[in-house]
Amino acid sequence: PMQSLKETVLDWAGDKPLDLPDGLGTLTLDNSAQQGQWVRKPYANETLSVRFHARGYLHIVGRDRSRQIKKLWQELNVPPWERERIPLIFYNEKPIAAAGLFITHEALTQGPQEARWSLLWKTESE
Repeated sequence: PMQSLKETVLDWAGDKPLDLPDGLGTLTLDNSAQQGQWVRKPYANETLSVRFHARGYLHIVGRDRSRQIKKLWQELNVPPWERERIPLIFYNEKPIAAAGLFITHEALTQGPQEARWSLLWKTESE
């Protein structure tokens, strides 16, 4: 059976690729990617971590309002057994992106000068 990653928290500086547990591939943050999701870099007072479980409401880009994350998974047709296998990028305690699926309004840069990087999730099969 697949291991539950619900309690897993991976601290990450973002400076080199992160190997995910349980054969889920690697996450990369860089400035050169032609693909991936653009998110702002963390502020000085924010730490970056990768988790596989989030609760509460998220306001994702492209939606007019916040929704419960459980509802988002349903709308995105992510089956329950896959929900804890999608890497979620957190800045402090805030989820800012689900790799390959969405970014939240907290992930957006506030202006053209603000530093950002591209999040790319490569699975083993790619």
